[in-house]
Order: sequence, then structure tokens, then C-alpha cells
Amino acid sequence: MVLVCSILLLVVVTGLFFNAMYKHTNAYCNQFIDIDKFKYLSTQSDQSIDVVVLGSNAPKFAFDFSEIKYLTCENWAVGPETFEYDFILFRKFAHKLKFGATVVWPICPGNFFFL
Repeated sequence: MVLVCSILLLVVVTGLFFNAMYKHTNAYCNQFIDIDKFKYLSTQSDQSIDVVVLGSNAPKFAFDFSEIKYLTCENWAVGPETFEYDFILFRKFAHKLKFGATVVWPICPGNFFFL
């Protein structure tokens, strides 16, 4: 009985150790990176964004607005999601866009497989 309990304790402690180590990897941290951009978006004032990008992985990594200083640009593209998900995001945060704002919604060839 003591041997079984000590083995069980060793398995639990080892699992907790590897779980703690995994939480410090880029793979774990990148799972939540898209959530942070929408938390920040909820703090912005309404009608404050000039350009927004929607889409899946290709637009997520293709558009970099870091050097544009005279416009407020946001990249709302998130991982491999469907058009419906992008449309839900657009409807939820459309009030953040200025009147006449530009919405870039690239259509990637792989997206047609998820329709």
C-alpha cells in the first residue's frame, strides 16, 4: 500500500513539474496571444480605428502596422478560423471603427475548405 501511494505521489509531482515547465514555453503562451488583443480593444474608445484586418493565419502574420503613425490600425486576424467567426468579430467590434474606415479581409485559398 505504501509503495502504491509513493508511486502515485511521484506521478502527481512529476506531472505538476512538467505542467509548470510547459506553461513557460512559447507554444503555451501563443495560445492566448489573440485573446489579449481583444481585451485591449475593449478599452479603446468607440469610432477610433481607421484600418482593420480580418482573416486567418496568413493575414495575421502578413500585416504589420508598427511603422504607421498617422492612422490607428488593428489586426483582428486570428488563427485558422472560418469566415463566420471573422464576421462575428466584425459585428462585435464594428462600433470601434471610424466612419469610412477601411476593412481588409483577405481571402486565403485554404479558407474555402472550411465553408
